[in-house]
Amino acid sequence: MNRILLLPAGIPQREAFIQAKELGLYIVTVDRSGAAPCFRLADEHFSLDPGNETELLDFVAEYHFRKPLSGVLLVGCDIPVSCAKVAKFLGTPGIDVDSAKLTVDKFAMKKVLYQRGLAVPDFFEVKCAEDLKRHVHEFNCKMVLKPNDNCGARGILQINPESDFEAAFDYARQNVKESGVLLEKFESGPQVSIEGLVYEGNVYVTGFADRNYEFIDRFFPYIIENGATIPTALSKSHQEEIIELFSQGVKALGINNSVAKGDMVYTEEGAKIIEIAGRISGGKFSSCLVPKATGVNLLKAALKLANGQNPDVESLQPTRNRSVAVRYFFPSGGKLSRINNVEEAKSLLGISELVTTYEPGDCISEIKCHADRGGWVVSSGNTRTEAIRTAGKAVSTVEFEVE
Repeated sequence: MNRILLLPAGIPQREAFIQAKELGLYIVTVDRSGAAPCFRLADEHFSLDPGNETELLDFVAEYHFRKPLSGVLLVGCDIPVSCAKVAKFLGTPGIDVDSAKLTVDKFAMKKVLYQRGLAVPDFFEVKCAEDLKRHVHEFNCKMVLKPNDNCGARGILQINPESDFEAAFDYARQNVKESGVLLEKFESGPQVSIEGLVYEGNVYVTGFADRNYEFIDRFFPYIIENGATIPTALSKSHQEEIIELFSQGVKALGINNSVAKGDMVYTEEGAKIIEIAGRISGGKFSSCLVPKATGVNLLKAALKLANGQNPDVESLQPTRNRSVAVRYFFPSGGKLSRINNVEEAKSLLGISELVTTYEPGDCISEIKCHADRGGWVVSSGNTRTEAIRTAGKAVSTVEFEVE
């Protein structure tokens, strides 16, 4: 029996579970929540923290002895080292452990990319508020402060010469998992999400989307993304430059037989790498946006590869050309009393998915990171403008009544 370990088991992983079922795989899953939404889609589920490498490996060793596992796949969660160690233990395809460690250590990652001659924003490791102040005043421009090993915009701040450096450094440090605070130059220009399958040393790009930072000033000093749009507005030559740089970055980090995701920016100096992750993206990118826009099913290929099968890279070519957008809800802080007009928004022509993540009675805090957003809406259309307009209309239709 082909038993695959899928992790974790939250809402963002739903499409991966459905795809695994369609492939006839026996799904084993773990999640630190005892009521994870995808538990009901699995054949077996267990409550434990997949980010705890020791706990996960102990579980896998015991389970694999009784019921052999044929692979492991991580979806939309930044714990690639746990997944890499499981794949190594099982002897199944997956990202190398050392490469996985690089993808969650932003300073080490950028250092490797820089040493290989690949374009990245200027970056520095800062150990105290005085370090931070010195670098910011030296550059005298907007910069970005971030924990070295976190994700989802947690602990990330826009910094300028007028910032409170003590408070900013403390905020970033509080969101560090193990060690390190990183400062990098803020690069103006369109940002892009790019994703692909890395198989036998070749990078097959499957997704390319414009990231939407229209609220960069509204949420200052925090940096909050408001979705993505396919197709990109970038020229073909700029797209090719980003794809080439991404592929070089993936190889420089040693990522192979895995999925790789990149956050890129196109600046006045050309394309630059912000970060590269060795996992399937979150944010509905590969699970929803790309399939709807181009027909490419990265999840299916990734599941096959993780399970030791031929991923059929020929199937990763686009079969259609639709415009798709995802946008998020940003409710005001306070106690949520009710959510209005959800069904009305869902009924809008072009809306394929609408999810709210808060329920009446929840206390909504100030939006500081992506986990604080109130849900999302996915729309499609014949043009970028149509898809964006439809998503915006759905977002404005839904009302969060907050006390």
